[in-house]
Amino acid sequence: MGNTGLGFEFYWLDLLDITLLSVLFYYLFLIIRGTKSVQLLKGMIIIFLATFLSRMLDLRTLNWILEKVLAFGALALLVIFHPELRNALVKIGESGSFEKTAGLSKEKVDEIVRAVFQLAKERRGALIALEGKVGLADYVPSGKKIDGEISKELLLSIFNPTSPLHDGAVIISQNKILAAGCILPLSEKMTFNPLVGTRHRAGLGLSEQTDSLVLIVSEEKGFISCARKGIISYNISVEETTVMLNKVLGTAEEKQ
Repeated sequence: MGNTGLGFEFYWLDLLDITLLSVLFYYLFLIIRGTKSVQLLKGMIIIFLATFLSRMLDLRTLNWILEKVLAFGALALLVIFHPELRNALVKIGESGSFEKTAGLSKEKVDEIVRAVFQLAKERRGALIALEGKVGLADYVPSGKKIDGEISKELLLSIFNPTSPLHDGAVIISQNKILAAGCILPLSEKMTFNPLVGTRHRAGLGLSEQTDSLVLIVSEEKGFISCARKGIISYNISVEETTVMLNKVLGTAEEKQ
């Protein structure tokens, strides 16, 4: 394209820049939708638009100031949007990963299901994170390493109210109970069911940042919830839980 008459040469590469930037903002908005970061993203969009318009209208002083704001604000934005950027990179990595989820045998799935529904029956809260392709080793140091075989008895023992580990999360990885008493990241979503508490926020938070499947037992309501891909399913049945675990984390033979 030629001169616009406003002292600014507009080329097709500028149009491509704007299009790609719009797509980037759109997908970033989808990732952070429902969180407090949405307002920050709106502020970024306004600054970018103001910078573009000041350049197009040849407002040199304003353009110089806005470019400096963008330059010095880049590092701050990386810090502010660190959780969202990490989440986006994890999702990109998932789509291009050739690694397979460590399969759980039918017997181990049954042990987990029996344990969580026994805990629900007794109104004992629990939080169990089952590792997918994205490793959960970062959360192990916040708890106690167990490295034990998956069993109903061990899970019931960990979530006994007298146990020092019962308030944290159990992490199941590589077909074993890797750790217990672990602290998981809380979800920042504003649109959250007010009837549930910190365990559900933690389960949802981990599912937003990884491809883990998280089982949550509510001690107040006595039901089972499942968090995966940033979505919680409440009050799921024994059959639904069993099918979900086998489908998502079951062995290759069972998936065929």
